[in-house]
Amino acid sequence: MNKNKDFYKNKEASKATFKRSQFVIFMSICLIAIVAFTMISIASTSSDPMERVLYKIPESPFAPANSTEIQYCDTCHTNEMPDTWMTVEIDSQTTDQITYSVTGSDTYDGEEGWGVFDPLENNIANGLNSGLFTLNKDGKAYRAFWVDNGTGGTGEGGGGSAFYDIITPNDPPNDPTIDGPTSGSVGETLTYTISSTEPQGHDIFYKVDWGDGTEDDWIGPYSSGEEVTVSHSYSQTGTFTIKVQARDEFGALSDWSDFIVEITTEPKLKIKLKAFSIGKVCAVIKNAGTGNVSDINWNITVKGGTFRLIKRINANATGVIGNLGQKDKEVVCTLPKSITLRFGLARVTVTATIGENEFTNKQFVFVFGRFIFARPKILGI
Repeated sequence: MNKNKDFYKNKEASKATFKRSQFVIFMSICLIAIVAFTMISIASTSSDPMERVLYKIPESPFAPANSTEIQYCDTCHTNEMPDTWMTVEIDSQTTDQITYSVTGSDTYDGEEGWGVFDPLENNIANGLNSGLFTLNKDGKAYRAFWVDNGTGGTGEGGGGSAFYDIITPNDPPNDPTIDGPTSGSVGETLTYTISSTEPQGHDIFYKVDWGDGTEDDWIGPYSSGEEVTVSHSYSQTGTFTIKVQARDEFGALSDWSDFIVEITTEPKLKIKLKAFSIGKVCAVIKNAGTGNVSDINWNITVKGGTFRLIKRINANATGVIGNLGQKDKEVVCTLPKSITLRFGLARVTVTATIGENEFTNKQFVFVFGRFIFARPKILGI
């Protein structure tokens, strides 16, 4: 019995020793493979010919897209990199464009080429030897590259590159003109005409500051010299300075132009209920002031009813009147059939608001079924 136990113990120990041996062999093979791979990499890195980067396109908004590094081979060329240079000069210009001439040179008479790139990294012009290209007067910066491969006639030489940054001029629009009323009343819609011209004929945008804490953000584009109409109404009396600024399509800004307007007259509204209506309550809102009024917010509420056994009256409506000229009027009502099968007295409240000015009319009406009488005193009530 004891011999059998010893036999099994020796067998398990042999298995453990065999597994450890397998692990050691596996790790040794991995270590040998790593060392061999490292030596091969070092050998391949030190082999000829060795290339060296002379010029790398800088990582900037001007860098051309998908460009290739300019390189030369140490074992192929014995001379130093050539002295590459370039110049960019204005050749001619119009009111909105400029034509540039590109010139470059090297000491080896190698193959030369140039390219111009915009801020979005697009190649907009290129050629061999000297050349011309045209840019818009837009105030943006462009970059011109001159590349020399430097091969020369003898097969010797290097390679190089030069670049030149170009900022294109862009004249801003002329200061805007403003024409319109110099006075008005609260709530009155005042209309003004603004315009500007752009030296290069570019399209124009406008920003209007009304002087009361509100402004119209950039509107446009409009053609140079085109007259633009803008409107505004003031909610309180006072003297306000209207300011207008122009911007061309490339972002050049004019100075602000000023225009003073005085708002002196308070608005006046008269509210009167219609004497008789069916299924709804109506009121007449009249402009009793001396000027136009706009953006009139109105509200009607009807509450009441005599008998609790009958459902009480509860109707309301709201709306906005866009504009009312002097002595003009408009009828506003609750919804059709908003009052049906009701009976008794009801209180009607009508309010009209212009800016900070509120006008109110409160009155009792007599309701009988669908019929509304705005003057119940006629019935002796």
